[in-house]
Amino acid sequence: MWNKHILNFQQDEQQNTEEEKENRKEDTTSSSSSSTAKAASKSNAESASSSSAKVRVLLTGFVPSDSTRYESTARRLGAEVLTRLQADRATHVVMPKLGRTVTFLCGVPFAAHVVGYRWIRDSGKEGKFLGK
Repeated sequence: MWNKHILNFQQDEQQNTEEEKENRKEDTTSSSSSSTAKAASKSNAESASSSSAKVRVLLTGFVPSDSTRYESTARRLGAEVLTRLQADRATHVVMPKLGRTVTFLCGVPFAAHVVGYRWIRDSGKEGKFLGK
């Protein structure tokens, strides 16, 4: 039941690849000044797509001490820890057990993954996010 709301990111990756191919074609056929502008635009698009690939964690249902521990682990691994007001940016909703909290209900339509606390705990032990 944890993976009920998994989104398909392969289509997004395929669109990005097609856009990069189109940009390369345009770069070779256009003048040098417009090639420079398009290359700058392409690098901006790549940096935007790499920032969108960042893990953004929304924690819910934890007691405060556990929440603090898992927040620090997620931040140490490079994730952005979100609040309920930022739920629309979440890539992962992390819960100790499946339940209907307000934060869960805010984040589940947007998050690609709903996972248990073990995911962050085990990722912290490995030093990188697991399942990628």
